[in-house]
Amino acid sequence: MTPDRLRADIAELETELAESQRALADLEARAGAAQTRAMEAIRAGDDRTARASLLEQEWHAEKVAAVAADLKVLRAILDECYDFINKMSEDPRARGPES
Repeated sequence: MTPDRLRADIAELETELAESQRALADLEARAGAAQTRAMEAIRAGDDRTARASLLEQEWHAEKVAAVAADLKVLRAILDECYDFINKMSEDPRARGPES
């Protein structure tokens, strides 16, 4: 793999990471809003709305956990890519045979 190709792959991963971070923030906001609705419904004695809101909050919380795990993996992959590209720039022998 050439350094230019690796940099292009890194740029794609960074874009994916940014999109995932936005999705995570949106899911967290939705989970928080559902939790707020549930608490308001509980205070108002509206069990049906409270239950529906808590189920919605739980669904969003599960999605938050999944996206957060994906972000952790993406960050680890990017860290490895950056480490590799830094090693390549420091040691010309790490580049391997030129094609």
